[in-house]
Amino acid sequence: MKKDELEIIILGTIMKMAKARDKQTHDFMLQLQSEDFQGMTQLVFLHMQKSMDRNESLTRASLQASCDDSELRLFIGDWAQSPFSSHNLQFYIDSLRTINKINSYQDMAQNILDIIQTKPATPNKMVEILEGASTPSYMLKDINAGTTAKQAFNEFVDYLMDESPLEIEKTGFDNLDMLLQDEGQGMAKGSLVGVVGATKNGKSALAGSIFANRLEQNTMSLCFTMEISVREFLINIIAQKTKTNRGEWKKKKATDQAYTRLTAMAGENTSPDTFIVYDNSDITLSFIVQQARLKARKMPVKTILVDYLTLIKVDTQKNESSFSMWGRVVTTLRHLAKELDCIIILVSQVNRNVANRADKRPQVNDIRDTSQLQYDCHLLLGTFVDQEIDQFFVDQHGKQMEVKILLNRNGGAGLTCYFNFEQGNLVEKGFREGAAYVENAKNFEAQPEQFQNYDDRQQDFGCPTNF
Repeated sequence: MKKDELEIIILGTIMKMAKARDKQTHDFMLQLQSEDFQGMTQLVFLHMQKSMDRNESLTRASLQASCDDSELRLFIGDWAQSPFSSHNLQFYIDSLRTINKINSYQDMAQNILDIIQTKPATPNKMVEILEGASTPSYMLKDINAGTTAKQAFNEFVDYLMDESPLEIEKTGFDNLDMLLQDEGQGMAKGSLVGVVGATKNGKSALAGSIFANRLEQNTMSLCFTMEISVREFLINIIAQKTKTNRGEWKKKKATDQAYTRLTAMAGENTSPDTFIVYDNSDITLSFIVQQARLKARKMPVKTILVDYLTLIKVDTQKNESSFSMWGRVVTTLRHLAKELDCIIILVSQVNRNVANRADKRPQVNDIRDTSQLQYDCHLLLGTFVDQEIDQFFVDQHGKQMEVKILLNRNGGAGLTCYFNFEQGNLVEKGFREGAAYVENAKNFEAQPEQFQNYDDRQQDFGCPTNF
């Protein structure tokens, strides 16, 4: 960063500070000397000192009004409008804190109203809610202690000079993580990850499997599911973690080997205390935010899964369209991910008109109900299972799911990875193997209809069993 750019940050910040901060500004300027600046920058600094001596507020308008030199007046205006003057500095930090504080109390009030109106609230429950819905912990330390402009400036410079890479968060699937890291920075903490797809195309299976893969001790993971029960969600996690058939657990006919794997799973770094599942049918947006903040005060939150978007209960604001309402939900969840420094996985449907296309693989513009997901998501994954493949081919080679990176704020997009998809469980496949499955399925469909039964087809068709 050039010296004149640093000067612009300093002076631009001082000029844009509110009148109530003049004392703090004065203390900051006392630590600076006019010789620290050169040329026109030094003249601006001296002019600001004179304005402070006259007890004037250091705003762009007041500084320009008290300036006799036309060239200096123009220079002050250019500085105050500089893009460097508002990034990560005092007035910007103050405004964010104010907004977040207001939002936190609005969420608290809404959550209390929801409980009073829908169900009896015990005294203990009310205490828990009041404690959890108060100002977020990351703001508590700043209530009685402000950050000086110099501190904010130094922190910003440290941030610019820090060349260490972003901390990468993983999905737990090697093939998908490899794509994300090869093409960019993978997932970063504080990201909103969207998983979209048509019905029975594996979007919930992918989201739930990523959630299961990320469970670990000393962190908390939360799942808000409005489609399935806690028991069913637990079975899905157990089946995915132990690589067993979830149907065995549902019918209570799991093999000894499956129980052995379950015992091993219990002894790993995953315990029942590391995640909480909410399966209420009337989960509200404020409830999700409140519970996440409450748990974050006790233990760092690693992952939050919301399955899925349009099943969240949301109060419509006056003259608000459903498109805008769901967009507001997405934006709120993005802010929550940033606030708690965690990964939030949000599941959503695609438009029904996708079924009318020849290629039914989801695209960025196919998201149902709101386009805000493509604007607010840091990572958007699209799932696809070809439902039109001949059943005989599926019987021979299994079902395959494709996961395409539709959007990636931290890197490239457009690449696809492949999974075996049986009973909702996902097992990674190599790119060549997955691409060969797609190609061979097309070739199989293109064969003349000369086979009368499966036995004839199995004997005559030249598609290998394993790709």
